[in-house]
Amino acid sequence: MQQSLNAYHRTVEKSIRRLLAPLLRRAGAESVSEAIFRASVLNILTKAFTFLRYTAIAIAIGINGSTDVFFMAISVMGIYNTSAEALDSLGVPKLVRLAHNPPEHDRLVGSLLTFSIVVGLAMTLAAAVTLPISTKLAVGFTQSQSRLLLTYTYLMVPFVLFYFIFHCCGTVLRAQQYFTPFFAGQLIFAVCTLAVISAGFAISPDPVILPISFTVAQVAASAYVFTKARNYLSFAYHLDRNCLVLLKEYGGLLIPYGFVILTVLVDKIFGSLLPPKTISALTFALVLTQTPSGILRVDKILITPLAKARDNGALLRTYVSRLLAFAAPITVATFCFARPIVHILYGYGAFKGIDQALTAEALRYFALTIPASLVWPAIFSTYQIRNRLGRVNLVMGLGIALLVALDYLLVVRMHGGIRAVPTAQFISGLVTASLAYWSLPRTEAARPDPEHAVQCASL
Repeated sequence: MQQSLNAYHRTVEKSIRRLLAPLLRRAGAESVSEAIFRASVLNILTKAFTFLRYTAIAIAIGINGSTDVFFMAISVMGIYNTSAEALDSLGVPKLVRLAHNPPEHDRLVGSLLTFSIVVGLAMTLAAAVTLPISTKLAVGFTQSQSRLLLTYTYLMVPFVLFYFIFHCCGTVLRAQQYFTPFFAGQLIFAVCTLAVISAGFAISPDPVILPISFTVAQVAASAYVFTKARNYLSFAYHLDRNCLVLLKEYGGLLIPYGFVILTVLVDKIFGSLLPPKTISALTFALVLTQTPSGILRVDKILITPLAKARDNGALLRTYVSRLLAFAAPITVATFCFARPIVHILYGYGAFKGIDQALTAEALRYFALTIPASLVWPAIFSTYQIRNRLGRVNLVMGLGIALLVALDYLLVVRMHGGIRAVPTAQFISGLVTASLAYWSLPRTEAARPDPEHAVQCASL
């Protein structure tokens, strides 16, 4: 019995060492299977700490007008952060394609870092100047809520610059097939936000600690990822062909990423027209329904194998079928058991009665969006790799128009209440993902422009 127990302990110890090794040693390539395993474990931990963060908020202050303002502030800041995610998504396939040419690869890495810092500083300055205008998007807020929204967003202005640094370093590491530090950085962010919020609420239940926690946590996460990527980074700017192509495609990529933040803002804007607590309940519910995609991180993991595949159409079909099979039971279970899920995860302290009822109602209908949220990143990545952003931009534009029309119909005209927002998102998301998937040629190879042909030869 003792020998069996010792053998079990040794096995567990080896597994833990294998999981933690990439966090402690110098960066090096990981296989896709290793990356998925480690990323899944780290993302499960990240989601756990994220739930604890929301649970801490629920216990301390529940949901109210101040939490509505905070969650609206996060969406407003997304206007300035989105360009960092666009650069991240674009950088990985570009660096993968140049892996066979180390000099050009290193030059692009230097340009990428320099460009990220320049754009990050520009977006930080833009946020500081334009926030008085951006915060007017919350058309349903009272005057006091609008003033509080402006305060919260200004507290999160430094977040923008460090968000750019975080994603730039993550791009370089993932292009080397070294995925773990990026997801470890997200875990650090989740842990730090929980720690700062818990410490703040222990002193005083003032919601102002919420935006402060996000800024502090992003600084910590960015510092860690920068430390892991420093051996691959260089501050330089090479205005060569690769850099010009990157800048050109970056401008085009801002359009679809702008559509993503528009989707979030549309939901928040129409949510502000509903009674107080609605935006908070929608956010608490959305966090739960984003758990599957947050654990798998399809957008960060699958873009590398899709960029390397000769027939990424066949690979995409495989991924989509598996993701839908994974999503189906989760969707059904979440829809059927929304109330007990909310009660178990959030039903403590000040989060009672109407708070639980509103969140459960939102969760039930947000559950229907899980399949589309899982397959969309893989579909979009394939369009991006094939340089067909024009077509996917058209599809996303139609999806946004449909979302606005549905939100207006269900929220304003039909007075559908809190369920109207997730219902509109479900219908528009399903139509957008389906149209994009069936509009994508099944067997087409990547379509680089002529000046980009040499870079794509490795595909």
